[in-house]
Amino acid sequence: MADINDAGWRDFPCNQRSIGYGIEDDEDMAPWAYTVYDPDFNLLSSYTYGDHFPKEERWQEPCRYSPGNKAYAIYHVGFDVLVPCEVIGPITEEFVRKQHEADDLAPDTCEEFVEYKGDWDWDTVIVKSLVRIKNAFEELPELIEVNRINIFPMDVIHDLPIYECGEKALSAR
Repeated sequence: MADINDAGWRDFPCNQRSIGYGIEDDEDMAPWAYTVYDPDFNLLSSYTYGDHFPKEERWQEPCRYSPGNKAYAIYHVGFDVLVPCEVIGPITEEFVRKQHEADDLAPDTCEEFVEYKGDWDWDTVIVKSLVRIKNAFEELPELIEVNRINIFPMDVIHDLPIYECGEKALSAR
C-alpha cells in the first residue's frame, strides 16, 4: 500500500477547500486498509480490515474524538455531505437495533440486518448532526453513524464556502 511519505505524495496540491487526503487499498471492492491525513499530511486516522464485528478484538475501536467533541464528518448514505456534528460515541448494538426498526426495507429480524454489515460497517462512530439537511427523498437523521476515519477536526476547514442546495436545504438544528 502507498504511504504518504512515498515520492510525490507531498507534492500533491492542497488548497483551502481540502480537508485531507486518503490512501485506500481494497480487496473485492471493500476497504482493506485506509489511511487519512490532514491537509498538512499529518496522520489523522487509519483503518485495517478485521476484528471490528461486535465482541471482537477491535469492536468499538477508539476514535480520536471524545463524546461531546465537535467535528466534521463525511456522511455518504443518501447524501454524500460533510456534516458539522457532535461525537456521541462508538456504535452500539442498541443503535443498530433502532436502525433496524426504523428501516422499512430491512430484513425481518435484527440478526439478518446485522449479517449484512461488513467489518468496515462496524468501524463506525455515532454522531449528532448539528444541521438539518434534506434532499428530494428524505431528511438526514439527527443521529447518524459515520466511519471512524471519516471524522475531521473543526479547525481543518478554513473559510470553506457553503453552498445552498435549494430552499431551506441546510439549517441549524
